[in-house]
Amino acid sequence: MLNGKLTTVSSFEITKYEITNSQYSKFLNAEKTGKDGIYNGIQIINVSSEDLQVEYKNEKWATRQGKENCPMVMVNYYGAVEYSNWIGGKLPNVPEWSYAAKGGNKSKNYIYAGGNNLDEVGWYRGNCEGRSHNVGEKKPNELGIFDMSGNAWEWCLNDTLKSENDFCLHMGGSWFPEEQPSQLSARYGNTPTHFSNSVGFRVIFPVKKTE
Repeated sequence: MLNGKLTTVSSFEITKYEITNSQYSKFLNAEKTGKDGIYNGIQIINVSSEDLQVEYKNEKWATRQGKENCPMVMVNYYGAVEYSNWIGGKLPNVPEWSYAAKGGNKSKNYIYAGGNNLDEVGWYRGNCEGRSHNVGEKKPNELGIFDMSGNAWEWCLNDTLKSENDFCLHMGGSWFPEEQPSQLSARYGNTPTHFSNSVGFRVIFPVKKTE
């Protein structure tokens, strides 16, 4: 149930972890994205930010040392969509994201993804030491999915997006704020061109029905 309305989601698979800097670097290199961070005519990563954890060296993208398995941040909504398309998936919409974060049919109705104590399941301002952390270091939720509360906010699909002035939700909270944004009921977001050192994403893949 979402916002008081019954919502049905089709079967899907979802990445166990948030997309990492290492994974995103492979996409940038495979698509021969230049040092300007422009892909298909759109700026998808913030190359001018010191918080970008990938760098362009010797005409190739690489992760900064020690940041290989941290969630990819300083990527906007468009950059998240392009990566998702590249690997044959898509961003989860809000009902899909919420279903997975709450533990699907194994849900125990926790406040956060995987428990009622955020220190156990997620990185946030109170325990993160002012930075993101490697994915998968905290306890997973009921479906074995990590970091759906805390570490990095996660872009969700906007099926009606028409312009750069539209609003795109990102869910799950991050390392930067206190506990409330990491609650599964919380709703935050920004424009699709927004870059942040605490916003990343994960990908879902539709499950094809078999006869």
